[in-house]
Amino acid sequence: MRVRDVRNQLSAQRASHLTGSPRNEEKNSADPARNRPGEQSQISSPSRLYPSISTERIMQAVEQQRRISQQLEDLRTQQRQRTAFLRTTGLKWIAALCGVSGVLALTFLLLLIVRPGLLARTLDALGGAIALLLVLEESIRRELALIPLSNWLLSGAALAVVLMMGLWVKLMRPPREA
Repeated sequence: MRVRDVRNQLSAQRASHLTGSPRNEEKNSADPARNRPGEQSQISSPSRLYPSISTERIMQAVEQQRRISQQLEDLRTQQRQRTAFLRTTGLKWIAALCGVSGVLALTFLLLLIVRPGLLARTLDALGGAIALLLVLEESIRRELALIPLSNWLLSGAALAVVLMMGLWVKLMRPPREA
């Protein structure tokens, strides 16, 4: 079979599929010699294929698609603005925390070298706060030990938290082009 014959047969099958006549498909597939360019079945007009679709409905669908595209573009713009804001704000916070940590570490190092007595008094003053943190940690550990491992309520709450985090991650993804 020649390539031209195959092309003719495929175009005739498409034409018969559009007209919706199964008998034309049977005739075209049974006799490939009939599929010549001059003998192809005519494609009926779109108004005969879809009589219930009016121009007004098509225009409404186009307008709706345009509004949806505009809303998606607005959402993308908002998301870019938010991520840019969070990126700059987050970097500022990280830089501030690193700076404060560095200053504290250098201060303790200088106190250790220059005035060990002052460092000892500072640690004694902070000792109360450190002891308080250790007591809180120990009490929380004891209370958590009282919760049985088979507590269904705790397991359900953990599952709910994980599902909400997953939903949040899914919602914060950038939208994909359809």
